[in-house]
Amino acid sequence: MHFATRSSFVFVAALLFADSGMLAAQDAPPEEYRALFMEGSREWADGHFEEALVLFTRAHEIFPNARSHRAIGLVSYETRSYVDSVTHLSAALSDSRRALNDEQRQDAERVLALGARFVGRYQIETSVDGFLEVDGEPRAQETVLVLARGEHTLRVTATGYHPEEQAVRVRGGESESLTFTLVEAGPETQTPNLNLNPNPNPTPDPVDEETSGATRAGRGALAAGVGLIAVGVLSHALYANARSAHRSSVSQGGCLPRVDGSVPESEVRSECLEFQDRWQRSRPWIGVGYGLGAAAAITGTVLLLVGRKSEDREDLSVSCSSHGTVGMSCSGRF
Repeated sequence: MHFATRSSFVFVAALLFADSGMLAAQDAPPEEYRALFMEGSREWADGHFEEALVLFTRAHEIFPNARSHRAIGLVSYETRSYVDSVTHLSAALSDSRRALNDEQRQDAERVLALGARFVGRYQIETSVDGFLEVDGEPRAQETVLVLARGEHTLRVTATGYHPEEQAVRVRGGESESLTFTLVEAGPETQTPNLNLNPNPNPTPDPVDEETSGATRAGRGALAAGVGLIAVGVLSHALYANARSAHRSSVSQGGCLPRVDGSVPESEVRSECLEFQDRWQRSRPWIGVGYGLGAAAAITGTVLLLVGRKSEDREDLSVSCSSHGTVGMSCSGRF
């Protein structure tokens, strides 16, 4: 059972009226803030924590202060959003705007201690000013970083320094310091240029251009062939279905006058003629799909084979790379 239930909403009633006190000594909050705060307190007293959280958050956006931080932190604990709860309650205890009175501070400290059991709190220390990312998402500079239970990756970057990552596994209840000692990035190692071609701007090999063009054309033709064959298969199915339906309709006297001279109903005759028109229109596409599709597929296959053989005739290429200042390795492909 959570905090508000155990307290029988006694402290919720106090929250309803806490904002009305001490106004003579401090700036009064806007009326819209007070209305949202009171409505959120009523939702909280009724056990509607999600609704109360929305209203308190809107009030905090209008007039941020220690008491709105406290309200959001207490309700977030009820919704098991422990990271938000610890973050806002910590801010409530340090915020000087409409500071908490002794009773409110005791409530905030008590729930903060409860929520801290389910999160990890980390003091981030870096050797230089940098930027912090948590699980790939940038995070603002925070005095204490609050993380939910589970695996996390922290990364600190700074201009002119190599980035540093640390993996953190939060079990709950941790309060630790994490130090990031970034190493300054030195000048990049100059790699000797061992270009075996004396021409610094060599002319592209026409064989390579033909190869890439043939390969691209082959793939396109092969894809077109497959698509056309699919059209042929679909047309064949429509043709067979429509012709079968037309023959069945004709056998039942659906298209022409019957032997006894009677004329079929207009609806039956229209349906029969529609079947006839459908299979007659689909028949040409069978040849188009199968014929052109097969031709395109064969052409594409030939072009791909030509491109593959051309690639096999590629000239010798050599690449070299240095290893520090004393070593070098080269690789060649024939």
